[in-house]
Amino acid sequence: MKKPHAPALRSYLRDHPEGATIAQMQKDVESLAKVNDHTLRNALGSMPDVYIDRWADPKRGQYQAVWCVIVPPPDCPYPTNRFRPETTWIKKNAAYRNNQSFCLGRTPAPVQDQL
Repeated sequence: MKKPHAPALRSYLRDHPEGATIAQMQKDVESLAKVNDHTLRNALGSMPDVYIDRWADPKRGQYQAVWCVIVPPPDCPYPTNRFRPETTWIKKNAAYRNNQSFCLGRTPAPVQDQL
């Protein structure tokens, strides 16, 4: 199993509150020197406390993202209400579990008695 990159990225960004680009992180952190840019971008994108603060001047015509980290306060409360996504499939499965018909965006046609 590979060692995760998130702890090294987080500690580097906490030591540099002004932020850093991926190229700066690769140059300064020895464990990230041989890691692909795409891998680091995915690792930074999956970290909930990291964000793009601004864009640096372009190198070879392409702007570089300057990544920063949020340091949460020690008395920060955890959220009590979590977001629960409600998709069409969740509604459909709930309706079928309750033996109801499911009609997306329309009322179901009434069932007429047959003679």
